[in-house]
Amino acid sequence: MIFIFFAAMVSITVIVTILLREFYSRREHDVGPCCCCFPFFQRRRRRHLQGLHASDDGETAQVRSDREFAQQVFRQLQTEMREEQKIARRQERRAWYELYLKPFTMVRIVQ
Repeated sequence: MIFIFFAAMVSITVIVTILLREFYSRREHDVGPCCCCFPFFQRRRRRHLQGLHASDDGETAQVRSDREFAQQVFRQLQTEMREEQKIARRQERRAWYELYLKPFTMVRIVQ
């Protein structure tokens, strides 16, 4: 009997905690940070927001400029590789053209 009562109290506590958490988390997203939230949820929200903005805040100007330079070099490398591939394809087409079409142009049709 005591075990059933204890299990019921634990389940009610868990359900109420989950409902409160959902209520306050939705309220924070809809209206903004509310003044009546529990400290646990405020800490959780702060950690969540810090995690979202960690990439912007933790980046120095040097790291940002290095990243931009790396992106620029990568774009330039991609462009050069595309040009090299285009030239290679053009040379391959020219070789096929010379192999297959040129012999026919050298043959004279006699009527």
